[in-house]
Amino acid sequence: MNEASRDMESKTGRVQEGAGEQHPARRKKRVTLSGRRATVASFAAIGVIVLALVALGRFDSVAKNLLDRFRETPGRVAAVAEAPEVLEMEDISLVFAEMDIHPDVLFSPYLGAILANGEEDVQRRMIGQFRELLDMYVQRQGVDDNFTIRVLDGRTNETLEVAELTAQRMEYQTTGSVNWGAIDNIRRSETNRLVSKWQGRGIPRGSVVVRWGRADQIREARERNAPFIEHELNLARRLGLSLLATQIPTVETFNQDRLISSVGARSRYQMMPYLLRQNGIHHYTLRTASGSSVQVFEEWHPLLTLEPAFATLKGYINAVGHEIPGISAYHTGPGNIFMVYRTFLDNIPSVSSSTSVADAYLWAVTEGFDTVSQGTSFKTYSRGYVPSNYGALKATEETPIDTLQTFLAERVVLQPGASIYLSEVIDLLENDATFMATNRRIASTRDLPSRLYNQIRDLNPHIQLPAFEETGLPPGGDVRFTATSDNVPVRFFLPIGAMDALERNGRDIVNRTESFVYDRNALGAPAPEEVTMYDRQYEALVHDVANFGFTNENRARLIRLRDRFRTMAENNPSHYRQIQYHVIRTHAQIWQSRPFDRLAAMVSDNDGLRRIEGQPPQMLGSNMQ
Repeated sequence: MNEASRDMESKTGRVQEGAGEQHPARRKKRVTLSGRRATVASFAAIGVIVLALVALGRFDSVAKNLLDRFRETPGRVAAVAEAPEVLEMEDISLVFAEMDIHPDVLFSPYLGAILANGEEDVQRRMIGQFRELLDMYVQRQGVDDNFTIRVLDGRTNETLEVAELTAQRMEYQTTGSVNWGAIDNIRRSETNRLVSKWQGRGIPRGSVVVRWGRADQIREARERNAPFIEHELNLARRLGLSLLATQIPTVETFNQDRLISSVGARSRYQMMPYLLRQNGIHHYTLRTASGSSVQVFEEWHPLLTLEPAFATLKGYINAVGHEIPGISAYHTGPGNIFMVYRTFLDNIPSVSSSTSVADAYLWAVTEGFDTVSQGTSFKTYSRGYVPSNYGALKATEETPIDTLQTFLAERVVLQPGASIYLSEVIDLLENDATFMATNRRIASTRDLPSRLYNQIRDLNPHIQLPAFEETGLPPGGDVRFTATSDNVPVRFFLPIGAMDALERNGRDIVNRTESFVYDRNALGAPAPEEVTMYDRQYEALVHDVANFGFTNENRARLIRLRDRFRTMAENNPSHYRQIQYHVIRTHAQIWQSRPFDRLAAMVSDNDGLRRIEGQPPQMLGSNMQ
């Protein structure tokens, strides 16, 4: 299948068979502080420390933490009614290329550094072929724009021709807008012409590879994702993921939340409806003051889908033993990856207890691709999925991340039986001096109600709120927030500080346990005491899986740990604990499938993979967490 066919190929189902360091780029940021609670001297002291760290080359997490404590975070600012003092302060921008979770850092020798001479010849050859595949997608995602069609000889990867839609490119550069679907239709017609042309010149049809550039859409996707990048990075670090994970929504939808695939996958992460429901992502309606209703589609909000998508991905990665094939499993399904492993074991006799599942994956997308694709649904699109993510990352890895745009808000759930109209929320917030002093987006405007309504509307893309009207708040937008609707929880977002403001004004209606504040540390590392001996035992099990530890004994270890994680989540339903349980539950579901049974049987029969099994976790008293 050529590259154009890959672009036109419909999206497959998700689960098959059960299944850095900061870059000190500087930007000015306005910081609002109370003159009575903070002084210029305080910032001067911090500045001296930060400059010292920069001079020493140690501008790392220590400096960032100091700045984070003093950067403007609503809720940390003093409650004052008078106009706040405004100070100038430098903000910190990050770049992917400098981060320690870059795949080039984490996944050597498959990525990153030049291969050492000590690598075996076979492995060196496959890694070289894999990097050639990656390079093609780096070209496609970051160099060739959306008006470029590159024709290659698939036998040698030689570029035969580069065709360009010059008129359409000029129109886009002039107007700044374009219908990418229409451009793809033109490229589709051109592709047919080019394939026929080169077939006529003696290139076998199956060897004519056509790749469409995507650099413009990758750039637009990065801009679209600016408010959520920092949260993605924090969650990736918490879950032990590389930056490849942050590129999944770019590859899936170019970070568009309202797309629906041909098989029904939804959200920017393209999760199937049953997965959305399992993860508490629902549709419902809210009534308004005028008696009408508005629709709510929770998959349209990136911060309602981010954690389920990343936790599901981490479960897949742990189940298949390595992030590189785990990223592929997010598209093709863990069952297909298990089938890839079985095909590898069938065809490569020289495996040993040190053989990595990543080696099997590299074989499958290079020398073994023809063999794998004949017996599975692991076809051209699946082969290119990880390279597409890598290419998208490399395309923007030097682009500074503007943390001034980071989405900061409170996800609010009301107490059972409580309700409040949006107009009441706006009225209370607009008349709360503390809230107004800390809300930079509306504190300086005269038209407070419209600005506050529009701010809340922007924070809730999953709620179909109408635009503000010249005559005032639209009756169709004065929604009545309740604890539940259609028997599912209602979740809406307000500016940081709003929950405190409601309580200060006598509206003690917020369910604090179910609500969540998305500040800069919301998805960061857990407190040390939250990481238990059972978390470490699970990490040890996952480490064993990386070298074909797909055994019934390891599955028994997993089930025991899953049950322990469930008990811990019930006894201490912290945010960290719930995510950890989600991960191990996903892992266990995959390992209780028929594809795992078949793989485990093959591993058991393979003399080269026999090993001493790890010991089961020691179950201590119930008071241990």
